[in-house]
Amino acid sequence: VYTSTAFPMLTGTLVTVAGFIPIGLNNSAAGEYTFTLFVVIAVSLLVSWIVAVLFAPLLGVTILPATMKAKHHDQPGRFTSLFRRVLVLSVRRHWLTIIATVLLFAASIAGFGLVQQQFF
Repeated sequence: VYTSTAFPMLTGTLVTVAGFIPIGLNNSAAGEYTFTLFVVIAVSLLVSWIVAVLFAPLLGVTILPATMKAKHHDQPGRFTSLFRRVLVLSVRRHWLTIIATVLLFAASIAGFGLVQQQFF
């Protein structure tokens, strides 16, 4: 089962590591300071992928029983009911959802001016 998800997980991990390359390999004071951060992030992400692909399935086979006792609930919980209502409302009124998303995005961009630069 994990073989079908191993490559997409590796791709996502490598894309995340690639996002830190400009910071880590920058030839400036910031790059010198953040190179170790880049190495730590890259190594930890790659090791976590190895653990997810090799050790997590092994632990699952070792620890979990051969047959799982399923817990069936007749009625969904409060969180599931609330989530379902919000989801149905969002899909039903998709234009309102799109407008709210665009407005929140614009507000976040406007809020960038209020954030002070504190990194170097």
